[in-house]
Amino acid sequence: MNSVAPGLLAHASLDAIGLVYLKDRSRTNEVVAALRAKAGEAGILKIYAGEQLELLLPAKDSRVPDILIQPVLGAFYTDNADSDAARQLLAEHGGMIDEDTNVPLLVSFPGAKNTINRAPVQVSQVAPTILAALGLDPKALRAVQMEGTPLLPGFRANH
Repeated sequence: MNSVAPGLLAHASLDAIGLVYLKDRSRTNEVVAALRAKAGEAGILKIYAGEQLELLLPAKDSRVPDILIQPVLGAFYTDNADSDAARQLLAEHGGMIDEDTNVPLLVSFPGAKNTINRAPVQVSQVAPTILAALGLDPKALRAVQMEGTPLLPGFRANH
């Protein structure tokens, strides 16, 4: 970032992902280009900025960074790799790659069928599915009503 303009970095939160806040947002594209030029050296898998970042985070929220950096699997960002905090990061999740966001889900309850379903699902589908499994109406959840959230694949509501 200093190669674009010395002192341009307002703040960086470095961990399982990198959140970058610039003093001058108009220089975001230049910083992204500089980061992409160093992607291999810096362990960068993907850089989110501009419209790509707006698809992930609400653009009108002042806490949203100017740039989000997703490191390659196994990489994380820290100022001191030998610190206790850095060692704790080795067992932490929090990035946005498949290994962080695609996790197995095991559902078990009396009367459940012994099946495996590999369909991708959203976390938002878990709550209405639990209500349905308990014999309650999933549409009692306002978010389910507003978003039309389906149950997990293979489940049917009794209501």
